[in-house]
Amino acid sequence: MIDVIIADAFGLLIDSPAYTKKNFYEFVKDKIDMGKEELIATYKQFRYRSYTDPDYHYEDAMTELFDHLQLEGCEEFIAWNHELNRQTRVMPGAIEMLQALQADGKDVYVVTDYSLPLERAEETFRKVGIFPHISGIVSSKEVGHMKPSQEIFDYVFETYGIERENCAFIGHSYDEIAGAHYLGITTFACFYEDEEDIGFLPDTHQLETLDQLADRV
Repeated sequence: MIDVIIADAFGLLIDSPAYTKKNFYEFVKDKIDMGKEELIATYKQFRYRSYTDPDYHYEDAMTELFDHLQLEGCEEFIAWNHELNRQTRVMPGAIEMLQALQADGKDVYVVTDYSLPLERAEETFRKVGIFPHISGIVSSKEVGHMKPSQEIFDYVFETYGIERENCAFIGHSYDEIAGAHYLGITTFACFYEDEEDIGFLPDTHQLETLDQLADRV
């Protein structure tokens, strides 16, 4: 019996235009002679530490990245992203899904790969209205590992006393969906890219809208 849901945050419950690799590419593409794939790979290389080191944040990563690429405009880029963050909103159906799960007596824990201090994540969750409907938040920063690593799921299980067989994960990223599935966790997907092949999941686990989840767990 599924009585606990582990949910991704950004891209699933929360829609935020800020702090993305797309923003970085659009900002620098005309300022440097480097292909898109190489630029994105370099961005990810510097960004990774900000997700897993509690003392190293988004601003630190971007400062080092711009220095590495010998680009100007880092402060402007960071300020632009902080401003974009004001546009963060709840995803369609997220509140309704969380309320339905609560009504069924199920706990929801949000696991987020987050490059800012955890209290900033809590502020965002309160702002968009999901905080009252979740039982806890786990950040990659506090664990030192990102989704879909075994370590971050084990941390959730051990910290909150959750049995793996009584838990389901819902995400939108192919890597996280596939990773959770192959770790033996019951997995659901929503808002994934159409071209991504998630045929390894049962059809009933491929959701068109978030509010379908409560009826399928």
